[in-house]
Amino acid sequence: MVRPLWHIGQYMPDDQPTFRVARIWVEYAPELEPGATGSVRLAPLTLDGWRNLRPNQTITMHEGQSVRGTATATEISMPG
Repeated sequence: MVRPLWHIGQYMPDDQPTFRVARIWVEYAPELEPGATGSVRLAPLTLDGWRNLRPNQTITMHEGQSVRGTATATEISMPG
């Protein structure tokens, strides 16, 4: 399980993207090769900032400022 940074559409006052941390794991396979597609689950380390995420919203996975992947939310489940 890795914990990449995610940009989920929020920005700081200076227009820089706000990044959130979420663990990611691939379902139905041991890993997801670069360039491949598949079902994954995200588990945010904190819920701050994630409550506005909506189905069909595309978010980007980052390593530093570099984009490493994209995901489209298909289902959202939050505790409480």
